[in-house]
Amino acid sequence: DSSEALVSIANSRGVVIEDTAIRNSAMGGLALSHSSGRIEHVSVADVLDFAIKSQDANGLDIRANTIERCGNNGILVWRTEQGPDGTIVSSNRISQIRNASGGTGEWGNGINVFRAGGVLVEGNRISECTYSAVRGNAASNIQIIANSCERLGEVAIYSEFGFEGCIIANNVIETAASGISVTNFNEGGRLAVVQGNMIRNLFRREHEPDGEKRGEAIGVEADAAVTGNTIDGAPTVG
Repeated sequence: DSSEALVSIANSRGVVIEDTAIRNSAMGGLALSHSSGRIEHVSVADVLDFAIKSQDANGLDIRANTIERCGNNGILVWRTEQGPDGTIVSSNRISQIRNASGGTGEWGNGINVFRAGGVLVEGNRISECTYSAVRGNAASNIQIIANSCERLGEVAIYSEFGFEGCIIANNVIETAASGISVTNFNEGGRLAVVQGNMIRNLFRREHEPDGEKRGEAIGVEADAAVTGNTIDGAPTVG
């Protein structure tokens, strides 16, 4: 949708966007649809919606970009229908993501993967998001590995709704309302590994209603292996 972002690219192969700055958009920053290639060393700041969005990619790398002060989300990797995607989101710096549109987690995230399978989210530095650092929705075979996540308003790393297969490993989480949540078994969510993460300095949101105050380090549903995690400072439960 060309009305979504300041720069929109559709149905393109081998796209290379690098060493570019996008500023002060009244909508999104950069939107790609049905495209492949790489987005590298791009700086996006002060946009009112998302920084970078990919819809229905087939072979896209989003790496080493700097994203700050966005109204709704940082990086979005979405598909129209659930299926393989394989986008790699690595080594990005993402900070100060608000949720201007409100909601309960649709907006306010550093990285959001929706319906896209086989996505790798690795080595990103994410801080100061109203909701989550990394949120996978119906994202099967997602790997969320070695990210640094700090100062987050809700769950730092989320995998939810109708996914099969999720690895959350070797992440550092500091200062969040909750650390890691793997949920929605009732909607088909299953098969997760939560391993080797360090989670520290969580807090409770006492102004929220019961059930939303958090302060929980790790929560899982259904068949999950939770091993070798280190938790330091979880005011509700480890």
